[in-house]
Amino acid sequence: MALHVDYASARAPTPSTRPAPTATRGSSYTAPLALRFRVLLHSIFVMYQHQEVESRICLNVQQYNPSPDLMQKLSRALSKLTLDDVDMALFEFGVLFENAIRDYLVALRKKEPAKVSGNDLSKLAAMIDCAVREKIVTKGHHLNVLREERNNRAHGNIPSKEEREVLYNKAHYIADLFLKYICFFDNEAGKI
Repeated sequence: MALHVDYASARAPTPSTRPAPTATRGSSYTAPLALRFRVLLHSIFVMYQHQEVESRICLNVQQYNPSPDLMQKLSRALSKLTLDDVDMALFEFGVLFENAIRDYLVALRKKEPAKVSGNDLSKLAAMIDCAVREKIVTKGHHLNVLREERNNRAHGNIPSKEEREVLYNKAHYIADLFLKYICFFDNEAGKI
């Protein structure tokens, strides 16, 4: 994994420091045996490159303190983090993510009805907006990345082998982010 960070400005690096071909915000492109995508957050430009060499992605789930019940639900998605089933694994993580945030907001609505409206529970984008508005999370950019990934898996086409390879190379990052927020919302719902 390699990171390139340019702290100098809010703009992307100059053409001489940007790898060719260029990509627009939110898109990705492949280079030989590597996935590159860029994200502009605040005034930091980050280039993420990663090539999976293992046949299965293993994640440290215990660092997020999942409940035994949640761990049982996560185990199926975790077992599918292979090149052949990576799209199904991310789909299952997306379903668990949406259910975790919904369950948290439903519990919060029962405790404090003024904070969560019916519209806030209508779709995932509205749930994320509610979580940011109520300061459950400080910023929603990670949640929106997960929402977009969930939408790609739920509403996109079945990926080809080449597309699965590209997806597999970024799956370590995306799956870990899913785990982090699934466990976060599940743990916070338990505290309400």
